[in-house]
Amino acid sequence: MAISIRLLKDNEYSEMLKLMCRVFPNSNIKIDHGDRIIIADMYGQIVGFVHYAYYGDKAVIKGFGVEGNVRGIGIGTGLIESVIKKFVSVGKPVYLKVKDTNPANNIYARFGFVLARHNEAKGVYLLVRRANN
Repeated sequence: MAISIRLLKDNEYSEMLKLMCRVFPNSNIKIDHGDRIIIADMYGQIVGFVHYAYYGDKAVIKGFGVEGNVRGIGIGTGLIESVIKKFVSVGKPVYLKVKDTNPANNIYARFGFVLARHNEAKGVYLLVRRANN
């Protein structure tokens, strides 16, 4: 299987936005100037992404998703490994906000993310992975 994990190219922006909308159909997707996106490319198709940004001394994953028909074959793992490696190389903790019912929460725990805060009213976890994990 030919999967590459790499930075998004300028000419792929609209294709990536379509994927984000399929993965998060009820979300208001916002990509700010300076945000970065790593994608999973499978046979020339964008099938996964990690959208992140640096804020001072920390990094924040703003969005993470994999196309439904290719989940479970390691694409999400490859994306998370890639972005964690990038964060650790600059010594930044990584933050991630997820719904407490998110089925991918066990994946995040495998990569060293731990609970920083739980907003029960909103049903949201704030997870953190320290640079030294």
